[in-house]
Amino acid sequence: MASYSRLIALLASCLATIPLPASALSWQWSYLRPADAEGPAVHAFGTLITTENPDVSGFYTINSVMGERNSVVINELLPAGSVAPGNCYDINTCYASDNLLQASQSSAAQLTSNGFNVAFADGSYANYFFANYLTPPTYLEFYSVPPFAFIPPTGPQSPDSELKGVFVANQAPGPLPMAGLFIGLGWTRQLRRYRLSQTLNK
Repeated sequence: MASYSRLIALLASCLATIPLPASALSWQWSYLRPADAEGPAVHAFGTLITTENPDVSGFYTINSVMGERNSVVINELLPAGSVAPGNCYDINTCYASDNLLQASQSSAAQLTSNGFNVAFADGSYANYFFANYLTPPTYLEFYSVPPFAFIPPTGPQSPDSELKGVFVANQAPGPLPMAGLFIGLGWTRQLRRYRLSQTLNK
């Protein structure tokens, strides 16, 4: 516990001394759903790091994702254009991400129908996206675990799932210095390794 506290303190002191211009934004995000007849509860949350400015359509590009899902740590954000393992009906019908996010608006979803993919420490994956083709439209989480296979015609089967939930991302106050971003990501990886090692040693 003392080592973990020292890592937190060092991270905080490093970020506090970075004077460089801002070039990234930080967002607090969550994807929540209660347990029901369709599937188990999902509690995913953490931090998104995006470009500082949106594109002409109002979307920011997600560059990094940190957090956890049901107490399992997120290892990484998959690149835009990637497909989460298992998120294919066949070799020609796969669902790639675009890693785009827009600010919360009452009339528009924050994610596109492609969304973003993340990999978890236990080898599972998730794709968070907005299903604008459903009536009514809703946010979905596609979740897959090894061994990965094509999705059956009837949809994902347990332990894989595709469940409705509520996605929210709120921009944190102020921009994030790029140097602080790199240091923060580096120390976050160290903290993840520490946490995983502590879990394995229990």
